[in-house]
Amino acid sequence: MLTETKWAFKKRGTGSIPWGYEVDEEDPDLLRPIPEHLDIMEKAMGYVDVGCSLRDVADWVAASTDTSCSYQTVNRAYKRWVKGGGIVP
Repeated sequence: MLTETKWAFKKRGTGSIPWGYEVDEEDPDLLRPIPEHLDIMEKAMGYVDVGCSLRDVADWVAASTDTSCSYQTVNRAYKRWVKGGGIVP
């Protein structure tokens, strides 16, 4: 189980697993946050905010987390972040 974190578990829906989450081993109906990835994405929102391209930010996120990340993923996260809802789905 995760200890103190600002990222919460989410109920798994029928769609694909959102970036920054993984299926919980104990309960496959829950998504476990990957705090390191979500923290990097949150930092990336600052780069987008100052005018860096979505593709460049996505490349940085992918290199920082050693995962794949598309510019569409960064764009979706940024739209949620601008609306004040945070970066999680």
